[in-house]
Amino acid sequence: SGKGSWSKKISRVKKEVESVVDSILLSVDEKSRLFRVPYSINLQDLRSFLSSFPYRPTPDQETSWGDILKDLTSNKPMNRLLCGDVGFGKTELAMRAAFLLSTNNKKTIVLCPTTILSDQLFNCFSERLSPFGASVAQITRLTKNNTSTAKSFSAGCVDVLIGTHALLRLSYAL
Repeated sequence: SGKGSWSKKISRVKKEVESVVDSILLSVDEKSRLFRVPYSINLQDLRSFLSSFPYRPTPDQETSWGDILKDLTSNKPMNRLLCGDVGFGKTELAMRAAFLLSTNNKKTIVLCPTTILSDQLFNCFSERLSPFGASVAQITRLTKNNTSTAKSFSAGCVDVLIGTHALLRLSYAL
């Protein structure tokens, strides 16, 4: 269109990118100053839980679990994204972390994009964690008593809460 409009757009985008970079750097700096009490590990309980996994862990699962365990036992809050194809064991690693947290009297929320995935994860987490005394509950648009489930989670009666965006609508109860 007009003269200089392209250079104006480039200049505006550069300013926006610089602003985003500045906010990311500020966020990283703030996070680097955060500390928490490291989680303790009862090796006997952890070994028992790990041995209940019916499959042989992949090398990538072993590496990722080592990294997650290192994060959870450090004095810094964990900030980790675990990526992988379907069927490569991400759920198992999430259950291991939730188990470790529950043994430290901490709670876990698992947010799912679909009701079907929420159902699948609820069943997996319940099957693996319940024998070790961890309580698992679910909140979706299809489950009943969502408010009381959220309050039970907040009160410490539920260790792991799994659900869809319906969890976000009940954040006031959490």
